[in-house]
Amino acid sequence: MTADERTAARVHELERRTDALESLLLRGWCFVVAALLVAGLLVPYGHEGLDDDRTTWSVLTTPFVALNDGTDGLEGSDLTLGILYLGGFVGLILVALGLLGGLVIIGGRAACTRAPRVLRVLVVLAVVGSVVVLLLTGMIANLDRGEGGPGGLVLLAGALAFVPLLTARGRSLWADR
Repeated sequence: MTADERTAARVHELERRTDALESLLLRGWCFVVAALLVAGLLVPYGHEGLDDDRTTWSVLTTPFVALNDGTDGLEGSDLTLGILYLGGFVGLILVALGLLGGLVIIGGRAACTRAPRVLRVLVVLAVVGSVVVLLLTGMIANLDRGEGGPGGLVLLAGALAFVPLLTARGRSLWADR
């Protein structure tokens, strides 16, 4: 084996090891982001009521609590607001599920050319939705028997933790391979 062949073999081995380390780092970050997104869906963003009759609000449970309460006694603009509220939370859940699916694609390094654009839109929607949840946390905390929770902050952290994957350097790890 000549010196050039040995050098080429060493370079190839270093490229393989670098690729393995990049994959490990990418999958680890995807796991952290996924954990934050799932926790953001499950961790309560507020509690309302006394200990005996206490309602806990999380992004994932809010649509079900709203459907359980029904529309009895709601009319006009209150009914419209309730429907928008319900639709917004269902939309936020779907956005979070889309981001989780995107993390699977990123972790597998199997993205198509449109994936970065779609994921950017989903991240923006998740950030806006998280800010709305934070506003609702403030509203609940101002109630007489209300108490805020960290759910909105955790969801916002998950959405913002997704951003480095969409930068030019982050995309170079998983897109256009």
